[in-house]
Amino acid sequence: MRAFSRLLGHLKLPESLTPALVDWMDADEVPQNEDSAESAYYATRATPYRAANRTLVNLNELLRVKGFDHDVLAVLRPFVTLLPGRTAVNVNTARPEVLAALVERMSLNEAYALAAKRERAYYRNLQDFLQALPTGLAAPADMIAVSSSYFLVQARIRHERLSIGSHALFHRTGSSPPALVWRAEI
Repeated sequence: MRAFSRLLGHLKLPESLTPALVDWMDADEVPQNEDSAESAYYATRATPYRAANRTLVNLNELLRVKGFDHDVLAVLRPFVTLLPGRTAVNVNTARPEVLAALVERMSLNEAYALAAKRERAYYRNLQDFLQALPTGLAAPADMIAVSSSYFLVQARIRHERLSIGSHALFHRTGSSPPALVWRAEI
């Protein structure tokens, strides 16, 4: 959540959204602070509901969390994704704002410089990336990777006035073929 809070800051969104999201997902009914909310707050809405008390299933679910609205979601959407399990962030494909959020005290300028380096040559391993970090900065090894195991595939077919499409999430482990996680029409 510290990385998420830093991402909000880099995107010029209120970092106070973090405790509200934590309370939306945690199992207890105790608010983190005055910016946060649990089921008692959501029960007072025009259409009452409860905090989910589980991880997010869909990004649009953020619209139910205190402080999040369509404008916040529009800014946040290009920088976050939901996956069925915990996974490290691929430093070879992550946006600079995400890199800056992962590495405490990294500026956006430093993150953009790291991203520019990978345009010439991808980071082959974590050591390559760690050596490229500005002096005095360290990345949490459990939160970074140089490859991805999840892939989003989008397809759209248009013929005259007909247009159909779908997107699907695949998960690859080892050398086995990718497995379909979910598929949806768009």
